[in-house]
Amino acid sequence: MQAARQDAGHAAAELAGARRAGEQAAEHARQQAAREIAAVQAACQAQAGAARSLAGAAIERAERAEAALDAERAERRALTDRLTAAAAPPPPARTRSHTTTEKQQ
Repeated sequence: MQAARQDAGHAAAELAGARRAGEQAAEHARQQAAREIAAVQAACQAQAGAARSLAGAAIERAERAEAALDAERAERRALTDRLTAAAAPPPPARTRSHTTTEKQQ
């Protein structure tokens, strides 16, 4: 009977030890998973930040290109206006005819 109690006590101690080891392993796995999740979240945030930066740079580049194009169009329009104004014949001058009326003579 005593041997059976000792065997049962050893078995219970072994089970308790296995349970503690299992709990420690589960806790370790949870901590590892939390670290991995945090690393993935940080990587995703960094990637999203980089994408926002690239989009912002593309927008700025497009705005600068539009401004340069507007300036070039304005310059060409000014040159074209000057050329067409120089090539156009001057408007006919209005002349006053001096007709003498009978009263003036």
